Amino acid sequence: CQNQVSPGDMFCKDTKSKDFIDISDFIDLNYYLHISNSNGSAYMKKTLRVGILRETKNPPDRRVPLTPPQIIALEELYPDVQFFVQPSDYRCYSNEEYEYLDIPLKEDLRECDILMGVKEIDKRTFIAGKTYLFFSHVAKKQPQNQEMFREMADKSISLIDYEYLTTEKGQRVVAFGRHAGIVGAYNGLKILLTGKGRVAQGALETLGIANVVQESRLDNLLPQFN
Repeated sequence: CQNQVSPGDMFCKDTKSKDFIDISDFIDLNYYLHISNSNGSAYMKKTLRVGILRETKNPPDRRVPLTPPQIIALEELYPDVQFFVQPSDYRCYSNEEYEYLDIPLKEDLRECDILMGVKEIDKRTFIAGKTYLFFSHVAKKQPQNQEMFREMADKSISLIDYEYLTTEKGQRVVAFGRHAGIVGAYNGLKILLTGKGRVAQGALETLGIANVVQESRLDNLLPQFN
């Protein structure tokens, strides 16, 4: 991706963004795609299978790592890669929308080489020896995810964390941005907004539309909460 893409921009159904993660930038596809010889000629056998996981975090996340059109685009770009989608009743894209584009639904993803989700995964669902892509939230030693991380190590799972996919210049290619701020402000009741990044700007945009009074100095508000 040439531009930094937020999960809201990339995964949500109502986005106008058509960017997607090019997994070949971060995974050696030749590791999975094997050359075979038949009658003296070489041919490429389709062996790389990518599974789109059903979200298992509670409450479940409605976003998806790849939308139906993005999967079609990737399969056209990489004809030796095939995608499967685990059925879900609460995705922002329905099962029927994947089926409409002939993307197969598959409950059992054990035959897949790579498994993609959005947020943390229920440790009981891990498949040993696979490569997973999702926001793991373990790099800062978050205590709530330590058991999940141990289970991954015990099952020899390879983790590719979206948070640490970067360009050559060190810029993140998947990060929360404007839409995350909009959703956060929409769901908030009492709002304390800090920072000057894209998330904060997205939140300010929504708060401004809602005519929420902005107070720039925190100490002016503290007496109201004593």
